[in-house]
Amino acid sequence: MFADDARLSHRDLPKEVAVVGARLDRSVEHFGAFRDAWAAHLDTSPHAVGVEVGDDGLGRIVFTRLQEPPAKLSLILGEFLYELRAALDNALYAVAILDSGQDPPPKASALEWPICADEKAWKSHRDRRLSALSIEIQDALYAIQPFQAELPSWNCLRILNEMARTDRHRAVHFVTSFASNGWLQHDMNLVKDLQVFPGPVAPDGTLATFRWLGDFPINPDYLDGGTEFDVEVAGVELGPGPNGDEDVRPWRTLEERLRALHRAVTEYVYGLIDLGIELAYEREHGMDAKPPC
Repeated sequence: MFADDARLSHRDLPKEVAVVGARLDRSVEHFGAFRDAWAAHLDTSPHAVGVEVGDDGLGRIVFTRLQEPPAKLSLILGEFLYELRAALDNALYAVAILDSGQDPPPKASALEWPICADEKAWKSHRDRRLSALSIEIQDALYAIQPFQAELPSWNCLRILNEMARTDRHRAVHFVTSFASNGWLQHDMNLVKDLQVFPGPVAPDGTLATFRWLGDFPINPDYLDGGTEFDVEVAGVELGPGPNGDEDVRPWRTLEERLRALHRAVTEYVYGLIDLGIELAYEREHGMDAKPPC
């Protein structure tokens, strides 16, 4: 959990630290349940892909959903997000106790882990909710704000905040299918104007459009392919990745995004708790003292 448990022996940690660990463990359980539920959904063969061509020769490759994803997928995802967001706030409360030496800590009811989109929002949040914390704690929180990130759209705190806020205040995150990988081959003499639409499956299921010039029914000899579909939240925003490549999903897949959120929250909460322990030890033993390692 911490870099070195020996350094913690000098004091009893606030009970909220154990709650943080329990929430992180619980979020892992939710992640596993989400993966299992999606795999079970795929086992039902819930969709089909076919080719349609009209009398005018305009055609499309179409995704047909035979069975909607189960509603529990959205609920499990919401529970995963809740545990991570709550772990941040529990950690900040524990750090405030360590920092102040008081339980409850000063301005306890105002404490909330900051996730700010810009400098103005940070200053407002700091003044309203973090003013009782030492400058070292404030600076550590400031350094990890989304607006400080090189690629804010991939910043895990920003992603977590947006997803958790949507789930909490507006609606659950409905899951959908995302055309992530595939291949396509076609007869360039008879299949013209082929346009492929990777990414979130369109409401009408269109994956590609084309113009068929043949005077006989189209068959796989002239147009053939395959597509892999993975789970995604509806309305996911695409944007440039860290390598400046074409528009992609943050962390490229929902699974990797959720893994990244858990890693980031784990790093941030225990990093801040470690800092709180150092400050508490310095307060009790002098500014130059360091916890035993």
